[in-house]
Amino acid sequence: MIRKEENMKKRLWINMALLAAAAAVSLNGCATVQGRTLKVGVKGDVPNFGLYDEESGRYSGMEVDLAQILCEDLGYSNVAFTMVDTVSREELLEQKRLDMVIATFSITDERKQRFDFSTPYYADNVSVMVEKSSLIQTLADLNGCRIGVISNVSQPLNLAEYLAAGQIIPEFDRETFDAETFDGGITFALYDTYSDISKALEYGDVDAFMADGSILSGYMQDDRLLLPVMFSQQQYGVATPRGSRLTAKVDEAVKARLEDGTIDGLIKRWGN
Repeated sequence: MIRKEENMKKRLWINMALLAAAAAVSLNGCATVQGRTLKVGVKGDVPNFGLYDEESGRYSGMEVDLAQILCEDLGYSNVAFTMVDTVSREELLEQKRLDMVIATFSITDERKQRFDFSTPYYADNVSVMVEKSSLIQTLADLNGCRIGVISNVSQPLNLAEYLAAGQIIPEFDRETFDAETFDGGITFALYDTYSDISKALEYGDVDAFMADGSILSGYMQDDRLLLPVMFSQQQYGVATPRGSRLTAKVDEAVKARLEDGTIDGLIKRWGN
């Protein structure tokens, strides 16, 4: 398992790189009120949702397009993107350094105590990817396996609960569950980026890669497969700082774009 010190050093390096990339990126195409910039956090390592291209210095994906549309709907003249991960997106929102986050951010009861969320614009389920050569065919085959997962998410607990309910692993104390130290039939390796988990799966450092199914699809290869059972539905929402003046307007805009088919069009365009 990756040590905490290594995680902290790596996260510091990543956040420095993210801020540097953000400073260099400002996309146009939102022409209404001049001089107003909408600050949006997006993912940079999730194909089809938010992907940063270092060569061009540009972002692409469904959530990037949605941010551009909301920029217009809210009356801003341009949008500036900041690349975020599962930790920095929360920190930057709480510090009010971002106006909103559109970054595969699942709506949970705990998060709703800290942030405001729009009506969900996308729904997905957690799934597990493995190398075909592993001969793992079902979730039951995960007993004894090491599973790579992004840090600071609820998915390890979701999976452990699912496996315990199916008597695949022993029952455990949910109140004291800690993915980093859990060793109850399965273990977890925590990473800062999805690309790191994908590499770990390729190199054999983990036996499986767990994430939302739509995220895993961006890392699918001919020698990999998704296990057939998907579980723990996730609903993505646009997050704004708690009590933000933009919260109601963002929700209205998302609802309107759901109703007029714009968001469905983005989902189809990006194959999500």
